[in-house]
Amino acid sequence: MEQCSSSGSYNYMINDEIIFNPDKRVLYRVDDEANVETLNTPTTKCFLLLISRNGIVDQATIYSYVWGENESMITPNNLYQNISLIRRALSKLSPGLNLIKTIPRIGFSIDTEIKVEKIPSEKVEYDESHERHENPIEVKKEPAPGVNVAPNDVVKNKMLHPMVIISLAVLTTIASALFVSSTSRQSSYFLSYHAYLNNDSCNIYTSVTTQRDIKFVTDKLISKCERTPWNYVSYSNLFSDISVISCAQPLGSNKKNSCKSAYFFVGS
Repeated sequence: MEQCSSSGSYNYMINDEIIFNPDKRVLYRVDDEANVETLNTPTTKCFLLLISRNGIVDQATIYSYVWGENESMITPNNLYQNISLIRRALSKLSPGLNLIKTIPRIGFSIDTEIKVEKIPSEKVEYDESHERHENPIEVKKEPAPGVNVAPNDVVKNKMLHPMVIISLAVLTTIASALFVSSTSRQSSYFLSYHAYLNNDSCNIYTSVTTQRDIKFVTDKLISKCERTPWNYVSYSNLFSDISVISCAQPLGSNKKNSCKSAYFFVGS
């Protein structure tokens, strides 16, 4: 998943007031570079993954991307600590800013109502003398419960498409059944998704309206609709990738649910 590992030459402007520099691992205000929040490496990777998506990032994907082969040693508490550190840093720079949403028992997403702009780093001058050190989170080496950490099987799929080649498909299956509660936050979140296909046997929703050809993804989903008829497709505006959450029941319902996630890297 190194595609997200750092832009190298890009920063991210949040709400026209905060700059996130993933290479320097810092957040600072546009109008006050001396007001700096330094992130540790896992927290930086976690934030970069979230901010590069236009939709939900499930917990299994975060574990795999941020901690790699050590993901089995990471507890849910470690994950939530990192999310908390991001929120705390943003809050210090912009009180009241609620950029990261929690999707209960699924994962996290960036609030699509808040403007996030990818900008070349050369357009942003940053004085490194303002950086201050922060201690990394202590990671407790104990297995995480299966409901939060799923086995991360990597499948290389080079399906040719007229415009794009799927260079890698990362399929992560949630090991145990997910009980998705009907919370107002979760239900309202998915109300923003648009119906791409909606009938009695198969339902596909997308996080944004798009002219992008996603037939190579929807064909896969339709073929599996008998088992998982509810599918939620999310796009990244900053990177060329698509993620999918497929469920036996609609998300936000009060029925026992079983979900799995699929993640596609798309290249030309």
